[in-house]
Amino acid sequence: MNKYLELIEKIHASPFRLTFVSSGGGTNAISELLKVPGASNTVLESYIPYSKESMDTF
Repeated sequence: MNKYLELIEKIHASPFRLTFVSSGGGTNAISELLKVPGASNTVLESYIPYSKESMDTF
């Protein structure tokens, strides 16, 4: 079982809506959030900038 499942379920049950910007290992967090039912109620959008120029935007 995913060791983060309980935490992600709590996030999805909360009233918060999120936009993520991540790079490197942080991209796995987006993947894990989207695997658990309820993600469409939590995640508004996600960005994975790759180049330095793109990262400078954030």
